[in-house]
Amino acid sequence: MKRVKLPFYSRVDEIEANWWGEGSGELDEYEPYYYQLLIENNPNNARLKALYNEYQTKR
Repeated sequence: MKRVKLPFYSRVDEIEANWWGEGSGELDEYEPYYYQLLIENNPNNARLKALYNEYQTKR
């Protein structure tokens, strides 16, 4: 049986913020925030790390 790969949001153990109140302001840039979440929750993904490093050098 093939292993099912769940969507990113279902693999996040805990969400540290809500969509209202303190910390709920708009993000100026979404890419750094989501890259950080992806890296934190997929520490063994070499392809993701390479893409992140490439993104960092372009900034």
